[in-house]
Amino acid sequence: MPPGAAAALPKRLFSAGQAPGAAFSMAIRGWDKHVALWLASVALLSLAFPPLRWHWAAHLALVPMLISTARSLRKRVLLVAAAIAGAAFYAGEMYWLAMVGIPAYIGVILHCLIFWLAFAFLVRWTLRRTGLPLVLLAPVFWVVMELGRGWFLTGFPWLFLGHAQAANSYLRQLADLTGAYGLSALSAATSGLVADLVTRPVFLRYGQPPIPARRDRGGRVRLAKTLAAALAILAALWIFAVAYGWHRLRPVELTAGPLVVVVQPSVPQEVRALYPDSAPERDKEPPEYAQLRPLTDEALARWPEADLLVWPETMAPGYLNREFFEVELAGDGPKFQDEYRRRWREIHLWPRKSGAAMLVGAISCQFTAAGDKEHFNSALLFTAGDAEFVPAARYDKVHLVPFGEFVPFRESAPWLYRLLLAFTPYTQEYNLVAGREFTVLAAPVRAAAGTGGATQPARFCVPICFEDAFPGVCRQMAYRAGQKRADFLVNISNDGWFYGTVELEQHWDLSVLRAVENRTPVVRCVNTGVSGFIDSWGRTVGRVANAAGAVRSITGSAAWRLELDPRETFYGRWGDIFAGALCLMALSIIILAVFHAKPKENVA
Repeated sequence: MPPGAAAALPKRLFSAGQAPGAAFSMAIRGWDKHVALWLASVALLSLAFPPLRWHWAAHLALVPMLISTARSLRKRVLLVAAAIAGAAFYAGEMYWLAMVGIPAYIGVILHCLIFWLAFAFLVRWTLRRTGLPLVLLAPVFWVVMELGRGWFLTGFPWLFLGHAQAANSYLRQLADLTGAYGLSALSAATSGLVADLVTRPVFLRYGQPPIPARRDRGGRVRLAKTLAAALAILAALWIFAVAYGWHRLRPVELTAGPLVVVVQPSVPQEVRALYPDSAPERDKEPPEYAQLRPLTDEALARWPEADLLVWPETMAPGYLNREFFEVELAGDGPKFQDEYRRRWREIHLWPRKSGAAMLVGAISCQFTAAGDKEHFNSALLFTAGDAEFVPAARYDKVHLVPFGEFVPFRESAPWLYRLLLAFTPYTQEYNLVAGREFTVLAAPVRAAAGTGGATQPARFCVPICFEDAFPGVCRQMAYRAGQKRADFLVNISNDGWFYGTVELEQHWDLSVLRAVENRTPVVRCVNTGVSGFIDSWGRTVGRVANAAGAVRSITGSAAWRLELDPRETFYGRWGDIFAGALCLMALSIIILAVFHAKPKENVA
């Protein structure tokens, strides 16, 4: 052990006497070693997420950074190393945000770094103040930081540690109890235990004789009680997680649902207009509509018995909501109303001829009593029996993306609002209005051939764009007052912003966990991909793919008759109660650290 290293660390990390294992308690000197350890964690994390999806790597990913945290002499060195590695991880895994704009890209990286650095600081500080094992500290503070990142400034719940288990068919079943946070905690605790085995005495001498001169020869050398207890508890948790996954994967009686067809265009965002009436050549057919028309005809010819046809987010060729047609407009307004009435009739022709309902992503426009124009990110449902220019149902997106769909402080601090406009990817102001409620829509279910008449309509909700990244949003859609109210979810999205990047696969994995958390099948219909179907166990049932098997940046369609799951989940009823319990535990640890006697060997 280097001279002075023992004096620089709390005594509680050492064994009494010269028991085997005490030699592992040594400081790590040099910023380069700490940077290397943190970058090793970054490498393991990158392996765990798409495109490789080596989910086992997530269980070991935090080990190097935790060793660095436990063995750092100076917190400044630790935080610099953590900042370098954190910036490398988020910049590398979310490079696709640079396609939206460099200011937004940098802003999201900094947002994530706040919680990454807070984790390193809190683990180091509480470890030195309390001596609690990393197997406890790591999962508690990691989950709390994920919860904070998913909430702060409307939240960015992307690349959580538990999201890697979307590829693990057994472990992901745990999400219907704890949400993704339980998966994160299991992986962090596993990393914490491995780090404890490296940084703490593995063996201690118990039952030492009372004569000091003979203590080095007396007593029995045994596995440290703290580590033994941690091993037993973590082993039990792993056994429970795998056994629970096996139990939940057993077949259950399902109900035949609607035959859903998804139609996927592939149009980069840069060739699309923000608002239907802001296109430079408004008389020309939008490029996405030019792709969708023949694709829709082909899909309905292939699956004429379809119950529900789905288009992605904001694909409607104009304002198609009832409120826009009812208002009297001046100037060129009546001309556009006539054009959009023609488009409304074109779209309504598909459900009228086929008998299928049709869900279309659209920008809705309406006016306030003061005459101000408001825009909404909407999902419009068309059915064969609709009155003219009146869609059967409409859902307006509730959870908007800051700087992508609105800029904060527009009314309260206009000067700050003008500064923040630089963080948007637009050359014009683009502000949507949030919806007020999570609307439940209904899809017809026509009986299979030879079984007779129609069956009960199936209920569904529509998380739009990144709404499916927020477990709380999807839970509120699927459950109300602890009761399941939606049979399935339909995520419509426009990922043309991230044309061909790994974001498309990362986004898919979030929908996998939403399906398990709520035990609802998830339909995905996404511009540029990935579109397809996920069953209530999180299994991929089908995707839109070309002949070579590619799923990104292609056009096509796919269909699946949904299998509706009657099961209700603990997570659906109670939400993030597990994450809340860890927040209380974190608060208790912090209080303990504040009032705990400070170690004599203080570290700067």
